[in-house]
Amino acid sequence: AIATKFKEARFGNRVPNPPSLRLLFLLDDENLPVERNIFDSSPAHELFEELSHKANFFVARKLLAAMPEKALLRRQATPIPRRFQTFVERMNRLGYEIDPTSSGTLQCSLFKVEDADLRKGMETLLIKSMQRAKYYVAGNVPEDQRQHYALNLPIYTHFTSPSRRYADIIVHRQLEAILSNGAVEFTEDVEALQKTADQCNNKKDSAHNAQEQSVHIEACRTMDKKRQEIGGDLISEGVVICVYESAFDVLIPEYGFEKRVHCDQLPLKKAEFRKEERVLELYWEKGVPSSAYIPEDERPKATNTRAALAAAEAEAARERREREEAQRKQTETGTMSTDDVDALFDDDDDISEVTEMAAGVSLNSSVDRPTQSMPPSPTRNGPVEPEQTPHRTRSDPKLAISASETPEAKLTNKEKYLKLFKLREEDGEYIQDVTEMTRVPIILKTDLTKSPPCLTIRSVNPYAL
Repeated sequence: AIATKFKEARFGNRVPNPPSLRLLFLLDDENLPVERNIFDSSPAHELFEELSHKANFFVARKLLAAMPEKALLRRQATPIPRRFQTFVERMNRLGYEIDPTSSGTLQCSLFKVEDADLRKGMETLLIKSMQRAKYYVAGNVPEDQRQHYALNLPIYTHFTSPSRRYADIIVHRQLEAILSNGAVEFTEDVEALQKTADQCNNKKDSAHNAQEQSVHIEACRTMDKKRQEIGGDLISEGVVICVYESAFDVLIPEYGFEKRVHCDQLPLKKAEFRKEERVLELYWEKGVPSSAYIPEDERPKATNTRAALAAAEAEAARERREREEAQRKQTETGTMSTDDVDALFDDDDDISEVTEMAAGVSLNSSVDRPTQSMPPSPTRNGPVEPEQTPHRTRSDPKLAISASETPEAKLTNKEKYLKLFKLREEDGEYIQDVTEMTRVPIILKTDLTKSPPCLTIRSVNPYAL
């Protein structure tokens, strides 16, 4: 409750009980634990963050009052104007009311989006217009450029983690000199402090990149393990955040990463882009699963047909062994699923994460794709044809599935995912409309034989379910 009240006050008391916007905190790297999914959080983490923001703000104010030229502070500039304006226009055209007046009004607009996955998609787009936070020396930056935009604070520094950040040690030395009333001197000049700030910025970016690669490796291992347990394709729901002429970007909320789906990797006859409405039309080959489709540039030449057949047989045998092994494990574990076993140790993991205070990362968050000003988008929820509407509700993925349950008790992929598609048939063509801020099922494929591991994604063919 205390953290919630602090957070509400920080954003002007506009929205009660505001949700967490994890990607925006990533821009500062402050007190974010290393997670497989950057969107994961807990009340303990959020309480610690709010208390840290309070402490860092008051220390920054104290330093600036006593050392107006030498104070080592941290700021985040306002968003890049063109990209930010594009984001606001696109979201407003999709029916979301975005108020860009200030950081507080902007984030309160996101707080009001009730669908958590769509809110994450909007964060993913917004962060492309934002700049990373940087250390600076107060005397070298004008007063009107000292704010921390994402945290909605007029002044800020890093004070709370001297055990893992050198910048915090400098701030502690400055604060000690101020509180000692002259007994302890701080002798570094502005030029030396600026070099320190630049070095801290460089090392922080390097550490962020290294953590991203580490999280990517661990995430790929996790997805590959889950795929083996399933004994088939690993499918997850994705949120379409941007469409192009021959591709579209999706956010996978379950794993917290964003990636691009390329049309030339799918079993399509063609793809057409309606630019005025920002709709990508996919003309599917009926009955051809996306996971089994071999793109033209990957198909073996005629001279390698025998080797290709042998490789296909080997792959089929491997998949058969994985299915058998998954069935065997399921039989041995009875009614307890792998997720339930992992959940037994979640509490201990949460405790250790609060103490680490390491910077969090997400897959591909550093990829900066330029955006363009977009024309109006179609309605957010297109109609689904009556015969395609599933007759069963979607099952809770957290429920353990007993080995004694019959296959009929499980939902098929068609029953799970067909409701997500916008489909139509015209002149014998099987067409799917892909629009922004809608959901689509995505196949996740990992290759651990490569270094670093390779992660590819494909959209599910709705006419092969």
